[in-house]
Amino acid sequence: MEETVNLIARVLEPGGRLYVVNGDCRCVPTNLGYQDDLRDTWAELRKHFTELAQESLSVEATFQALASMSKICLYEKPPMDA
Repeated sequence: MEETVNLIARVLEPGGRLYVVNGDCRCVPTNLGYQDDLRDTWAELRKHFTELAQESLSVEATFQALASMSKICLYEKPPMDA
């Protein structure tokens, strides 16, 4: 995850914006099924970007179980002089 966020941070122009739709916990495949690896995607994104907005997913756009454990956030890469 860190490598992917670092790559996005490198290629996105200062002031560039990024929408992220993600669950509040990560579900990674293991030999025991999908497990939460306890890594915080949102915290990793905030290391590189400013969070401008955060909303829950609409129940009309998905089903209740997914909407209640996911969100959509808008981030911006800070200007170079920040």
